[in-house]
This record gives sequence, C-alpha cells and structure tokens, in this order.
Amino acid sequence: MSTVMMVAGICMLLCCGMGYYALLRIEGELSVAYSAITLIVVLQVFGLTAGISAGAKIYFALSLIGLLLFILKGRDRKGFFSVGVVAFIGLSLAGIVAFHGDFIQTYDDFHQWAAEVKYMYENNFIPVDGDFIGSALVPPETSLFSAFFQILGGYNEGYMYSSGFMLSAIAAVLPLLRLKWKDWYKGLLYVLLVYAGLFSLYVQPYKSLYVDVPCAMWAAGTCMVWYIIGGDKTDTDKIAASGNKLLGLIIRFRNGLLMIPLLVFVARIKWGVGLLMWLFTLAFIVIDSIERKNGSSIGAILKRRWKQGVAIIAIGIVLVAAVWFLLGESFIPANLHGVLEALTFSSKKARLTALCLPYTIFEKSLTSNPNMPFRAAQATIMITIIMAVMVSWCKEEAEKRRLLAQTIAFPIYMLLYIAGLYVSYVSVFSYEESIRNATGYRYLSIVVVFEYVIMSAFLLRRIVSEKSFADQSEGRAKRLSNTSLLGLAVLVLMISNFNEDIIFKGSSLHYWENPTYEKINRTKEQVEEIKTIIGEDDRVYMLSNAYSLENMNEYPLCVALYYMDKQVSNYLNSPWEFNKKGSYTFNCKTDTTIEEFPDMIKTGGYTYIWIHSHDQFLDESFWEMFNSDIEANGLYKVNISDTGDITLELVREL
Repeated sequence: MSTVMMVAGICMLLCCGMGYYALLRIEGELSVAYSAITLIVVLQVFGLTAGISAGAKIYFALSLIGLLLFILKGRDRKGFFSVGVVAFIGLSLAGIVAFHGDFIQTYDDFHQWAAEVKYMYENNFIPVDGDFIGSALVPPETSLFSAFFQILGGYNEGYMYSSGFMLSAIAAVLPLLRLKWKDWYKGLLYVLLVYAGLFSLYVQPYKSLYVDVPCAMWAAGTCMVWYIIGGDKTDTDKIAASGNKLLGLIIRFRNGLLMIPLLVFVARIKWGVGLLMWLFTLAFIVIDSIERKNGSSIGAILKRRWKQGVAIIAIGIVLVAAVWFLLGESFIPANLHGVLEALTFSSKKARLTALCLPYTIFEKSLTSNPNMPFRAAQATIMITIIMAVMVSWCKEEAEKRRLLAQTIAFPIYMLLYIAGLYVSYVSVFSYEESIRNATGYRYLSIVVVFEYVIMSAFLLRRIVSEKSFADQSEGRAKRLSNTSLLGLAVLVLMISNFNEDIIFKGSSLHYWENPTYEKINRTKEQVEEIKTIIGEDDRVYMLSNAYSLENMNEYPLCVALYYMDKQVSNYLNSPWEFNKKGSYTFNCKTDTTIEEFPDMIKTGGYTYIWIHSHDQFLDESFWEMFNSDIEANGLYKVNISDTGDITLELVREL
C-alpha cells in the first residue's frame, strides 16, 4: 500500500504543477519545482497550526484544482510532459524501486533528519525545542517533503530515502528546461553525468536525508533556470518584434518574479550553508545579467560603476547583519564573538583549525573507498578546466562572455566557501570538531556538486547549440561534436570510479556489505530486547565506555536514540563515556565527571542503565559509587534505597 501511495504522491506533485503550467504559462520542469515548494509551504503553515496531515489534505485539494485548471485552461497539454518532467518521473520511480525495504543508516539521519521526519509523522507537527531529540532550530523544509510521503503511505524507512532522492531530482532536471524532445538523448547524457558524478563527489550520493545534495542541486538548478530564461532568444525576439519597451519590461519583470520562490527556497534548505549557496546563486544571476546587458563585460561595468557596486555590497552586508540580529542562530548558526575569533586568529582553536584546512582541501577524499579519489581542490580545478575548454570552443561571442564569466567565478566560489567553512568551524563547532575539520570533506562536497551540476548543464546546452555550427557539406553534422565527446569523456571518467559500493549506496541490495549494517542491526536487536523488559514510564541511561571512531561507536548511541526516543539518554547533550579527565557528550570533551553520575540518574528519572561497553575506569568507578560490579555488557536495574543509595542489578546481558 505504501508503494501505491508513494506513486500517488508523485501524481499529486504533477497535478499541482499542471495548475502552475496552465496559469503561469511556464515550463513543466519549473511547474513541478513550484509544486514541491507549494507542498512544503502548505505543510509548514499547517505544521505550526492545525497539523501536517491537515496540510496534506489541503495540498491534495490544490492538486485537484491544478488538474482541473490544466484540463480547462491548459494550452499544449502534451507540452507539460517535457524531457525534464519525464526524467523526474523516471528518477522518482527508480528511487521507489531502488530503496524499497531499506533502513536508516547514517548517524546524522538517526539523530536529526530521519528523526525529524519520524517526529512529524508521529506527532503531526513541526518539532519544537525541548520536545525533539535533535535540533529544532534547523530549517524543516526538506523533512516536511519526506513527512508528506510518510503520512500518505505510513512509516517506511526506505521510502524516506526515496522522497529525499525525489526532492533532489526535481532540482536536477531544471537545467532540462526548454529542451526539445528531438534532443532527449542529450538530456539523458546530462542526467547520467549528474548522477554518475555524485558517486565520486559526495559520500552519500543517492541514499540520504542529509540536506547537502538538495542544497547544491536546488542552487545549481536555480542558476540554470535564470541562465535559460534570461538568455533565451525567444524572449529577446518577442521584444524586438514588438518594438514595445513596456513588453520588454513585463517579460524581464516576470522572469525576475519567477526566480523569487526558487531563491527563497535555496536559502531555507540548509542552516548557515544555505545562505552561502544563496549568495553564490545570486552572484551567478547578477554576473549573467551584467554580461547579457548590451554586450557589456563585467570589467567594463565595474570601471564605470564601481561606486554603485561598493554601495550595493555595503547595503547587502547591513541587511544580512540586520536579519542576523533579528533571527539569531536560526538564520546564521554563529555568534559575533566566534566570528571575530576566527577572523583574528586570536585563539589556539582558530590557528589549529586553519592549519588543518589544507589537508581537508587538498588531501581528503570527498567520498569513502573510491577507486580514484576526488578531492575538493582537484575537483574544482577539473570543473574549471572543462568550463574553460567549452569557452574556447564557443563560437558565439555573447555566449562566450557569459560562459567565461561563470568559469572565472567558480574558483572564487570555492575560496569564499572555504573561508565561510573556516569561520563556521571556529564560531560554531566544538574544539575537537573544529581542529580536525570534522566531516569537512562532506561540507566541501556541497559547493563541488553545485559547480559540477552547473558544468554538466553547460555541457548540455553547448551540445544542443553546437549543431547550428556544423558544416553539413563536409559531413560534420553526422559526427559527434567536440563538446559531445567532452561530455562522454567526463561520463566515462565518473563511471570508471564505480565499484561494488554503488550497489548498497544506490539501492537496498547487498545491504549486508554496508560497513554500518552490523552495528545498526545489532543495536536494533538490543533495543527490541530492552523494550520487552522496560515499561512505558521507565528511562534508560546508556553508557559506551570504549570510545573509538574507527569502531563506529557513535552508531549504537544514535540508533538507540532514534528507536527509543526519550526513553534513553540523549548522547547529544548527556555524557555517554566517562574517563579520568571528564566525559564525552556527542563527540566533544566535557567537564562532567563520573562523581556526578549518580545525581544525573536520580534527577533524570532513570530506572535502568545500559552498559553497552565498559573499561577498567568504569568498572572501578561503579564499584566505588554503587558497590556493584559490571558483570557484563547489558541492562542493569537501578535500585534507590530510602537513604538515596543506588545499587545495580543485572537484568539482561546484551
């Protein structure tokens, strides 16, 4: 039944999109993007008021209205099912089939993204701080999209990944805007380029609720929508033919309005980084607009109007600062003191973080277990070179200027992103995370994927347009163009990086080969055992005193938290390992000592302690505090005497 409802959800997205197609007379790909944004906005409004399920019903009604408008007012109804829309349908159905029967398998999904979707499904509302195991400050937009499909078909972990994949696919097909059906195979090359490239450029390329890929995809898709709409000759011809300045103003104004929902959504996908990607998207639009205006180059305009440029930048900084002051960490997850600390290198944390960055940028692979590691610097250079080659082959001067401007901007985006990442580490992350650039490779993947998708889209557009320059008299039109060969070469490069990991990374098959499977499955079995023992009012404190990132020690903690919710201690804000120097909370050292543990048990209302792993320090400490031995890893009953003394009783070995 859940599979049927997943398909029904896709149909609702399409029907609502049909309404936009009929009313606004926009392309099918853009209509579907608007439909997804509408769904998220409706669910967000109702998720804060009457409930998410009520919002789903309203969206269903909007879909019916959209279908009715399409039938009654739609022009060229077949035109809605363009190459991009059909590609979206195909990708969505592939995601449903590929991830059927899958399970949650990444730690951030367990303690944040999948947990947020699960909360929305079970509670019918958007999480609020203090009532949710993860952070309620992060934007809920992407989780609302997945929650919609959970509400339709019931709780299904595999289909959480299907819906996450679908949200990225909506953005991935935006560069196929206005692609004619006779060029469908060129669109297929673009889609293959994007999804083959993801395997080499992102650690969780297809199966994840992380917001990294959606953020990069939607930013890139928004850029290409502007590039196609703003530079399409159809609009220029309409203006020239009419000789009417008002018509030109209306067309340009309309195109600008069409970008607003996309730009707002990009900024809301990811906390903090979403703002950076929004700025890059806006920069792309501004640069392209300047290059298109009367054939003027950016350099020429800067010479004439540098004062206006400085004023615009100053106003932008003031606006960002004002919004930051009003919204605080819900807008930018940083504080001014931390930002100043980063900019002045005034602390050991800032200096060590900066020293670690070169390794993260130049040495750290963007993915795990690759045949051929792609690093952030290497990937950026490769993308820039491919763009430069396209510039050199371009025969249209206006198009050449536009391509060149974006090619120059790509390395600048990366440098600015690295600067933003550094400031973020120092001002937001813990000391331990900051100095080792924790998961820095994954954060860098966002801007790399952003640039790679745009590059792939440019390859598509050059392949489509190059045919007009082929000399048919010499038979060149019958041969692949240079850009086609370049695109195929990039595709072969990306496919050559495939290995057996793609099976479990891109589907629910061979799940046992996933390095995390054994830990996750064993912890789920232990949780089920514990649930047969404890009651609804019982709480369990979990300790795992054998800290080792190599042994994936975080997985038992996050898996237990996901499936037990508030019945287990939250390792994100409570110590889960004690040692002579203090303790660990999440992956940070804290000053809380083992001597404080008995009071934590009492004040937290914990009735059981789950010893997941122990060492000599924990053994000796428990004997001193509770006069009890840790006989084995397992579940211990907490007995509190009338005098407040605590003793432990082994209930079940685990």
